[in-house]
Amino acid sequence: MIRSWIDERFHTADLAHVLAALHHVVDFEEVAMQQRFVVKIHVDNVLDEKKRVYGGLEDFLSQVASMICQDIPALAQANISVVYWPQIGYLVCVPIGHESANSAAAQFEQYNWNFQVRLCFYQHR
Repeated sequence: MIRSWIDERFHTADLAHVLAALHHVVDFEEVAMQQRFVVKIHVDNVLDEKKRVYGGLEDFLSQVASMICQDIPALAQANISVVYWPQIGYLVCVPIGHESANSAAAQFEQYNWNFQVRLCFYQHR
């Protein structure tokens, strides 16, 4: 029933062409694993380079966090986190722990922090 409905409305050759184009572009195995649209490698060199950079981002952010840890007080080094948001750049979050906010803030005065939320200082790098 469905096949006859499709055959009546579409040309089989057109559907075969669309299917071949999809198989050339879409990595269906990765789509199933990642639950999102994934373009195969070697379809677009610029996209391939962006994927390569994105794939190494976690290691790079760990290196950034390690470098920042060298410059901040010891009480904050254990829980530092660094994320990259393309819209704003690198965001560094340094939890200041259970100490009073005033005493922890005093330790961070020498740093150029953009804003503070509850017990975390954030810095845009």
